[in-house]
Amino acid sequence: MRKLLVLMLVFGLASMANAALRISVNDNKNPTDSDYTLRSSETITLDIWTDATIPILSVTYWVLVVDTTMGRISDGVCKYPDDAVIWPDAALAGIRGLPSYSDGVWGLIAVFSPAGIPANAVIYDEIIFQCKGVGDAVVELYTTDLVGTNTVVDSVVIHQIPEPMTIALLGFGGLLLRRRRK
Repeated sequence: MRKLLVLMLVFGLASMANAALRISVNDNKNPTDSDYTLRSSETITLDIWTDATIPILSVTYWVLVVDTTMGRISDGVCKYPDDAVIWPDAALAGIRGLPSYSDGVWGLIAVFSPAGIPANAVIYDEIIFQCKGVGDAVVELYTTDLVGTNTVVDSVVIHQIPEPMTIALLGFGGLLLRRRRK
């Protein structure tokens, strides 16, 4: 068993680039950035899927990150429990080289089934993005290797807007200031 694991890691590191991982938003596999606008307390569901077959004995490490001032990402549900693992924190895993002020979730895909993981399959589901600020939050998907060389493979922009009550209070305050000046 130990020899098989070592062999899998050796072959997997060579074939890591074969897995083409992508982000889907609310089950939409081809998200358009302008389609997603959230209020500061709302959440959106992200998934990790592959647009190419991931073969047996391949290993892929991935990291999904966001700027911590703009949002928060929680871990999801693994759709292939025998072939993949998810961890809640990239920093705990010792993955280096991520953008400053970013945090997120990361996982390892180690394929053992003879058929591999088919193209267009969702690998991780129900990853929750929660708004934390106002402005554009960029969620980035990296693949990474053991020495911390990270490559961005996909990203999505989520527009965050203030709550309606915040806008109403700002408008009301502006009216009061204007009234006092007269």
